[in-house]
Order: sequence, then C-alpha cells, then structure tokens
Amino acid sequence: MAELREALRAALAGFAGAAPLHECAAALLGALGYHSDRTTGEEDEIAGIRADLEAAQPLSDRERGLLDDWVAAQIVFQVTEDEIT
Repeated sequence: MAELREALRAALAGFAGAAPLHECAAALLGALGYHSDRTTGEEDEIAGIRADLEAAQPLSDRERGLLDDWVAAQIVFQVTEDEIT
C-alpha cells in the first residue's frame, strides 16, 4: 500500500511541474494500473476529435456548442477490455 501511495504522490506531483499534461495523465493512470499502447498523441486537433465523436454517434446541438468552446484536447489513451483484463 505504501508503494502505491508513493507512486500516486509522485504522479500527482508531476502535474505541478513543467512536464506535458499528456505525460502526467499517463503517469497517474499508470500508477493506478491502467496502461494502453492505443494512444493518439500528445496534441490532438479539436476538429479531428469532433469528427471521431460525430462518426461514432451524431452530436446534439448542445454538444456541438460545447465543442465550439474547446481550446485544446488531449486523449491519453484508449482503455478497452484487453487492457482491463
């Protein structure tokens, strides 16, 4: 338990430093036991993310409006049943 606590403390401390958000988020999820090689990269274009969301399911007017306010988005990785089991 102490090892997990220390790993979480270190991962959370990373958010206060100069490391990219993408790396910090991946480190935190890794400390919690989640890992995936299914990643899209550090900086994802909003237009690409929006297109992916729309391809999966049509967005409502409200959802489209919310996406219009986004400045940036980072997808850390995709977690599927393969990573969970």
